[in-house]
Amino acid sequence: MTDINPSTAAASKEPNPRKNGFLASAFRIVATIVLLAGISTFFARSSWIADLAANLRIQLILAGLAVTLLAAATKRYIWIVVQLLMICVHLPWLIDVPPRAEWNTAAPPSFTVSAANVYINNRNHDAISNVLTKKDADVIAVFEVNPTLFDRLKSDLQDSHPHVEGRPQPHAFGVAMFSRHPLNDIITKELDVAGGSILATVDINGHPCRIAAVHPVSPMTPRRFTGRNQHLANVMRQITAWQEDHPNSAVVMIGDFNLTPWSPHFVDLLSLTGLRHVAEGSGMEPSWFALPAFPFGLVLDHCLVSRNLRLNSFHYGPTVHSDHRVLTVELSTE
Repeated sequence: MTDINPSTAAASKEPNPRKNGFLASAFRIVATIVLLAGISTFFARSSWIADLAANLRIQLILAGLAVTLLAAATKRYIWIVVQLLMICVHLPWLIDVPPRAEWNTAAPPSFTVSAANVYINNRNHDAISNVLTKKDADVIAVFEVNPTLFDRLKSDLQDSHPHVEGRPQPHAFGVAMFSRHPLNDIITKELDVAGGSILATVDINGHPCRIAAVHPVSPMTPRRFTGRNQHLANVMRQITAWQEDHPNSAVVMIGDFNLTPWSPHFVDLLSLTGLRHVAEGSGMEPSWFALPAFPFGLVLDHCLVSRNLRLNSFHYGPTVHSDHRVLTVELSTE
């Protein structure tokens, strides 16, 4: 039988100061990062990194809740209070939803619009073509479309959607619009600022409808942040000018905005154009997933409509093997 030294046994049960010190430091670092990210959202209008934080409000709430639970388990009461206060800063953005389009499920839809960011490196063109063909929307907007995919879609959709406007690119900002109806008053070159978008007018049962297929650059650097905002400002300027000249025309703005509703820039977009957000339920259903482990995803793909349009249905999917889901809306004219 081996003798056990009582002093050695007692020492083995004592907490390791070095380990505890490391865990305490790690907690403070993580908690501080979550706190500073939340505080930075107050400056989202002017700072690119603050805007990124504002677009991640759901993730910041999840992180804040995790820090709060850890703080409660370790009796760090000040951190509990601080994190709960910061969660209260984010919650109103999720609860107070942007002005929504009115529903009109009683009447049949006048027209359908689909938008698909297919991902520039997506080689599964069969899936893309099959999904968009089955969608059978009146107008189909496709983003990150390269020349090869553009030619494929143009061929596959030529019978159902003979009216085409496209600017395919080998990079991520190729854009195309496929329509059952003639496309008029097309604008693309004026929007050549950090992204790819098309504006065109279609006639829907005698009602002119201005459709803006939008894809600004993602705001991952200060320059791209400025570029995204400038691109959206250009689109807004075109829309407001159109509305002034055609006050009875309907307007649909759809696509990958690289912007979530939790950013003040999204609020400005609605305010300056007078458009209404199309969404279902809480409006928090994610449309973009960069990584399988990315918590919740982001709501980046949107549809905004003028007040003289009503919403019949709204849904994301199915997948086209992209990091974005296809967005489809059915709308009715007044």
